[in-house]
Amino acid sequence: MIVAILYFSHRGQGVAERLALSPEDRQVRVERGGLRAAVESWWTAADAIVFVSSLGIAVRAIAPYLSDKADDPAVIVVPEDASCVVPLTGAHLGGGRDLAEDLAARLGTRPLHTTASDRAGLTAPDLLAARRGWTLIGRENLPRINARLLDERCLRVWIGNGIRIAPLPPEYRPVASPGDSDVIVSPNRLPAPGDRVQLVPRCVVAGTGCRKGVAPDVFRTVFLKGLERYGILPEAVGEIRTIPEKTAEIAIVAVARELGVAVVPVARETILATGGDFSPSAAQRRLGLPGVAEPCAASAGTLLGPRLAENGVTVALSLSPAVPGRLTVLGTGPGDTGSVTLSGRGAIEEADAVVGYGLYVDLLPPSWIAGKIVERYSMGEEELRVERAIRLAGEGLDVVLLSGGDPVLFGLAALARSLAKDRVPVRVLPGITAAQAAGAILGAPYTNGLVLVSLSDYLQPWPAVRRALRGAAASGMTTALYNPVKRGLDDKLREVRNLFSENGYELACLVRNASRVDASVRTLPIGQLRADLLDMRTLVLLPGASVLREGDLFLDRRGYGSEPKSQDPKGGAGCPGDAVEGPSSLMICLHGAAKNILVAGGGPVALRKVRTLLASGAAVRVAAPELVPELAVMAAEGRLAWERRNVARDDFERHAFALIALPKEETGEALALADGTSCLLDCCSDVAACDWSLAAQFRSGAFTIGVSSGGISPSGSAALKKRLKGILGGTAPEECMGEMSS
Repeated sequence: MIVAILYFSHRGQGVAERLALSPEDRQVRVERGGLRAAVESWWTAADAIVFVSSLGIAVRAIAPYLSDKADDPAVIVVPEDASCVVPLTGAHLGGGRDLAEDLAARLGTRPLHTTASDRAGLTAPDLLAARRGWTLIGRENLPRINARLLDERCLRVWIGNGIRIAPLPPEYRPVASPGDSDVIVSPNRLPAPGDRVQLVPRCVVAGTGCRKGVAPDVFRTVFLKGLERYGILPEAVGEIRTIPEKTAEIAIVAVARELGVAVVPVARETILATGGDFSPSAAQRRLGLPGVAEPCAASAGTLLGPRLAENGVTVALSLSPAVPGRLTVLGTGPGDTGSVTLSGRGAIEEADAVVGYGLYVDLLPPSWIAGKIVERYSMGEEELRVERAIRLAGEGLDVVLLSGGDPVLFGLAALARSLAKDRVPVRVLPGITAAQAAGAILGAPYTNGLVLVSLSDYLQPWPAVRRALRGAAASGMTTALYNPVKRGLDDKLREVRNLFSENGYELACLVRNASRVDASVRTLPIGQLRADLLDMRTLVLLPGASVLREGDLFLDRRGYGSEPKSQDPKGGAGCPGDAVEGPSSLMICLHGAAKNILVAGGGPVALRKVRTLLASGAAVRVAAPELVPELAVMAAEGRLAWERRNVARDDFERHAFALIALPKEETGEALALADGTSCLLDCCSDVAACDWSLAAQFRSGAFTIGVSSGGISPSGSAALKKRLKGILGGTAPEECMGEMSS
């Protein structure tokens, strides 16, 4: 669908950019005096024109061009304040109503429908026809039919014999004969509809063959004669099927273009596998096939009868539920419905049936799947649910097959395309994968690239997984490990630890339920990666050699001049012995009153820092509106003092040392409060603002040994601490990790 968005000002440009639903949407700035030319050029070139303007401007601009609502583009008006979306013309036949809904969702507002049936939430026949790509006959009767729909809240519909279509809206009540109906759904040429309307679904497939170079007018005559033999309207043809060698025949291509349908090649294997009592054909002798026209048509549905053969042209017809049906393999993202793409949500809303793993189905809002066929499957039933989705699509339904994350990555896209073959049309809509969500949570840990590996050996042998792991470890790039299935996980992780440690990897980030409300992150030395810390909702991300840690963020260096640089000739970061540019550090021990430390913030970062402070004997006072549960327990036990409020300037004036453990967006306000006081700061999200920082430390007898990079390379500090502890011996409980856990 080509959409032209016309705007007139800088403010309107901002709205136009928000309205663009796809890269194909044209955003056109209309300069003074250029409105007539803009409308004239887009009136025939676009399927819809969106005015970011007043209603009056749009009405006056389109008035000279309005001719027939079946041919005019849809026209939609959006004011520059984006307060509403108004479908002006072409709401039904032009697709304006549904486009207005999409645009309103994009803006976070509601469409202002003016058509009575739309306001009543009823599906008028012309809207139904536009949504399904059907042809409407008897348009002159629509006013009476739509009035009846409004008065009676229903329409009587007769569906032609043998026609299998997707379920109709509930306001369409089936009747036994066409004489009792308001709406007829049929591909056949019928007597004038009288006071009814006829909807013509594209439920007929034409199989065809012809001699090489047949004249287009000859082919067209025989083709139409084949339709007339069975009383089929040309508008009912959904596709033309033939053997691959004939798909480029000029005559076949010309008729397909006239009908607005595709020429679909049918593979030799499909023809041979298609059963039927076909008419004798020269194809048996020349091609080794039972025929061309009849088996090509039969590959999509039920033959209506024998082929027509005249003047070197053969035509056969079948009723096919596959034509109106479609299978969409949709990536739902890592779990949060906010991560489902706009096109993905649209596919779900338009679908007749939704099939998927039960967890993925249950994560969808109930309103998205209300009134649809919904089928849930268990883990391990992948082939079963794909086959079921294909079968439903083959019955004429618009089916969405849910696949978590991105369906092309460890998902169902390949399986669905393989099993569907020529049976049903398949499209794949991408989704956000867990590594993308985890990367956004952690900071930006793969600016230079990312390696994705599945640890599951259910569908591929472990030696193949091991080869992938070796390649990933050797690359030095950030690596994401998916699918930590429990079978043999201890042994698998042992190989992961060995392979990646040998190649300089030091940390593992465990991101569970990425993008969901209960998302959690745990960072630990790679040597501590264990099976009991993982489940199938956990992604393991191993930061690569070029990744720096700044507070709680992992940032991959791209080479920009403003980025911190490593002096290591390999370009690595965080390796023991690396020379890292950073501030000079003076490590001191605090005694007595100097150990009274203020902590601003009560989240996970504050928790990790407080553990270290308490283990060192510091007296900790926390200022935060809320505390994570473990901090709340510490406060209740009297291990720390807690004031349920935001940090204030007086706090910094009363303390010599403060640790700011706030989200990045709140840190600036806290720094402003501390400005001008004598309080020394450790700012977890801003290394440049730090006066002091916690060291990676351990105890050895009566001694405490600490390693610090001044916050520039926490992973390097942790690795060097580990090396020293191995030499000196000692303990490093979680409470004393310091910089290593920041």
